[in-house]
Amino acid sequence: MCLRRKTGVMQFWKENRLYLLAAIVILILFYFDDTIITWVRDLHNNKYIYHMLVTADPFVNFIGDGLTQIVIILFVLIYGRFFDKRYYGLYKPFLTGFVVTGAGVQLLKHLVGRGRPSHGGVFTGPTLKGGFESFPSGHTAEAFCLAYLLSGYFPKYRIIYYLAACLIAFERIEDLHHFPSDVMAGALAGLITGRYVYSFYKIRSGSLRQSNEVDLRNS
Repeated sequence: MCLRRKTGVMQFWKENRLYLLAAIVILILFYFDDTIITWVRDLHNNKYIYHMLVTADPFVNFIGDGLTQIVIILFVLIYGRFFDKRYYGLYKPFLTGFVVTGAGVQLLKHLVGRGRPSHGGVFTGPTLKGGFESFPSGHTAEAFCLAYLLSGYFPKYRIIYYLAACLIAFERIEDLHHFPSDVMAGALAGLITGRYVYSFYKIRSGSLRQSNEVDLRNS
């Protein structure tokens, strides 16, 4: 009995160690939030870095916008419906991930009630008051959920997906919308949601979906 329990604990650690370590990092970041934000904002004092950030902001805001993700989902749906049947149905995990992540994050935001950097970052508990929906970052959560799903179905460009998600996360800190711990929590929430959504549809679709994924990976 003890051996079985120990084996179960080890298996859980093996499968979830990165998520558990990320949770620990979030707790540590609470202590360094203000220091990191100050360092990020000080980057504006370098005119070259400042120019680069200002130039990149519109693009990063565009790819991190929820409307952009909806357009991507619609594109997958239309492309699969009219041009390549292999892609038809892939809109379902992307749409599910988008909705579940958004709803879950919004619930957490209003339950936690953390003030944004402009509101001092104080925790008020459950609230609907504006400016106290900082934790976790919704944009970051959606970005990392999408990155996970894209990596599952189109792994060839995995680095690009996660690089884009990281840029979105950094921009949320740099523009003083979130603290680093908010962003880290959002990334963790997005990855967990993406993982379970991907697994759900993979199991549900069975062998037919698995054969389609092989075709997609080789295309």
